[in-house]
Amino acid sequence: MRGTAILALLLPGAGLAFAQAPPAARASVRFVLVEADGEPVAREVKVHLFTRVGEVGATAGGLPAPGGAATLTDVPCGTYDLWVEPAAGDEDTAAALFRGLAVTEGDGEQTLELKLPGAGTVTGRLLLADGATPAKGHVVAVQSGTAPLDGRAPAGYARGALTCYAQMTAGDDGSFALSTLAPGPHALDIRRPGETRPWCSVDGAEVRAGETTALGDVLLPPTDWRHCFDGRTLDGWREGDFYGKRPLRVEGDWIEMPAGDDMTGVTWAGDMPRAEYEVSLQAMRVGGGDFFCGLTFPVGESYCSLILGGWGGSVVGLSSLDYADASENETTQWIQFRTGQWYRVRVRVTEGRIRAWLDGKKLVDAATANRKVSTRIEMEPSKPFGIATWRTTGAARDIRVRELGAGEK
Repeated sequence: MRGTAILALLLPGAGLAFAQAPPAARASVRFVLVEADGEPVAREVKVHLFTRVGEVGATAGGLPAPGGAATLTDVPCGTYDLWVEPAAGDEDTAAALFRGLAVTEGDGEQTLELKLPGAGTVTGRLLLADGATPAKGHVVAVQSGTAPLDGRAPAGYARGALTCYAQMTAGDDGSFALSTLAPGPHALDIRRPGETRPWCSVDGAEVRAGETTALGDVLLPPTDWRHCFDGRTLDGWREGDFYGKRPLRVEGDWIEMPAGDDMTGVTWAGDMPRAEYEVSLQAMRVGGGDFFCGLTFPVGESYCSLILGGWGGSVVGLSSLDYADASENETTQWIQFRTGQWYRVRVRVTEGRIRAWLDGKKLVDAATANRKVSTRIEMEPSKPFGIATWRTTGAARDIRVRELGAGEK
């Protein structure tokens, strides 16, 4: 794989004239994969190198790595993700995603040693909403945010997956078993037979290396996700009327909101539930140092915002509760967000409560009964539902809304 080929994929406008010089290239980069005990991987795997724009590789099938090593030449300096694809039948190796690998400038070979996590398995049985009929033929997959394409290798989903990817079709009795999963919390998407967009999602798959997590019977909800962004156009959205905004653009499969002075954002122009619903999306800080996702959503007759990375880059919380901002109420947290990494965000609004999760981990669980729920005045253009940034370039994709079914909390 040569640097010129990689560079053509790295630059969204490849083929145009650029005044800026291309990044320097590292002559050789050697990725060494080792087991948990530090020994080199002794079986063949495939590795796939990604930027936030897409996969960069010599072939669509990946790069063979006998003995757990793969060497690439003339790699432009920058930050990459590396996805490991186990060989067919290998259930001991996790289909792991290594994020934020920095290729630095230099003439010699750069070696990056990566420790493979042990793989785990998730099993369960899918039942339709009636609680009795097996969901035969439904596809269970690690939630990735990308739509499957016929003939595309599983590595094509890796950019959206949290740490791994796997999928399978449920059997006649609705049973499934997903293996080669990296340890950690995973959300699963369920697709109905013949469909590429998820019908619903399942949380709570906590995977441990070398173990099987049994979910038991999983009842599919009667209501499905409404996908608000088609991944190609801004149909259904409008530019938020923020002072100092910059023009929105669609890059790859996401909406990019360039850093404004002070804010840039996108606002949903369609219908939006006001209670008993949840929203899900992926968000990324592309550049800058403040909040890259200010998600505004209805709460009954009012509105609220979930802030990710505010007040200098790390503050997380709801704005506002009893007039207290995300930086000064009981939901305040500090999280160090990586530039160029996708984060999965989910917010659920029910009677008297707002809950939020980040990458499957509960972030907010706030009571709202008999409290003043509101937004800061700067967020007004995001109402009723929108995403905005503050002096920061942010991105959003896989934006979904779902009304909760009876009995869901």
